Amino acid sequence: GVAQDEAVAATTALGEGFGGGEGRMQVVVQLDGRTGRIAWLEARRSDGAGVRLDRAGDRFRASRLALNLTSRLTARMGVMNDQSFYSSATNLLDDRLIEQFTQAMAYDFNFAHDIVPGSQFTAVYEEQIDGGGNVLGASRLVMASLSVPAFHDTHQSFTASSTAERNVDVPAKARKFYLFDPTGSGKPGWYSDAGVSAVRSLMRTPVNATRISSVFGPRMHPILERVIFHKGVDFACPEGSPVYAAADGVILSVADPAHSGGYGNFIKIRHSEHLVTAYAHLSHVEDGVAPGARVTQGQTIALSGNTGNSTGPHLHFEIQVDGTPVDPLSYQTTTTQTLAGAQLAAFKKERDRIDLAVLA
Repeated sequence: GVAQDEAVAATTALGEGFGGGEGRMQVVVQLDGRTGRIAWLEARRSDGAGVRLDRAGDRFRASRLALNLTSRLTARMGVMNDQSFYSSATNLLDDRLIEQFTQAMAYDFNFAHDIVPGSQFTAVYEEQIDGGGNVLGASRLVMASLSVPAFHDTHQSFTASSTAERNVDVPAKARKFYLFDPTGSGKPGWYSDAGVSAVRSLMRTPVNATRISSVFGPRMHPILERVIFHKGVDFACPEGSPVYAAADGVILSVADPAHSGGYGNFIKIRHSEHLVTAYAHLSHVEDGVAPGARVTQGQTIALSGNTGNSTGPHLHFEIQVDGTPVDPLSYQTTTTQTLAGAQLAAFKKERDRIDLAVLA
């Protein structure tokens, strides 16, 4: 209902008011009932910053709209069902929050192996609310808690010389992490209630997998039809799932199906003098991922696939210590950071603020 010349003039004035910035905007327009022209217009970006345009003759006068946001914390609690963590959480959290939850726990839990029915989880997410009660921008997870009961595991790790499967009683395990930015860099991380970083020296699950389709150790190969030693873990996941670098490192090699000996598209990363990880059956290797390139922990290096000797889409993941394969499900990792001093005091204040949302 706004004439084209009016729309162009308003768009130009908004661009000047926002300083040329881009992004989605929430716009409210008031038309003059007599002339049909814009009387005033307010536009806010997702962070709450905005511009108001007021009619000034044939032009618009732009003025900044100050941030008028409040924070709202919401807690959601659930219990894992017989299907998966995702199906249990999908009625409580949107997909982005579920992904943030699994990322917070990625160093302590393998969601395709370590989570069993009856596991209890709590998530607290934060939203920004403007003066009119509208949610601005995307919500973000600020606390993640997961408690897994004891269970009996029939797929425990093998050693390179062992051929016997072991049955193990796995003890109960619980973790709780809070989102916190200790340096004000705009890149917050996850910390335990004592201020210990959730980040470990190596990610245990470098892909968002639905289940483990093959464990570490001797097995009957589904294609070769003979018993061979499986040097890694296979994570079943939809083709095209992002595959992450398990730790900071340097690309050691990248091979295509013609040169990988059945591994399909294949990447090796050296993380230290002793530690190497490998990723196989990939459908795509990201641009820039080439021998000698540096990668950071959690960086997407490829997409999962079904290339090479493979019977279905999955990621084959290996950990090698001094050239010897070890079980990714039992490999021990170390912590990377513990808060202290003023950073720890600021963290505890934020932790207590979030905890109140759970008690509310």
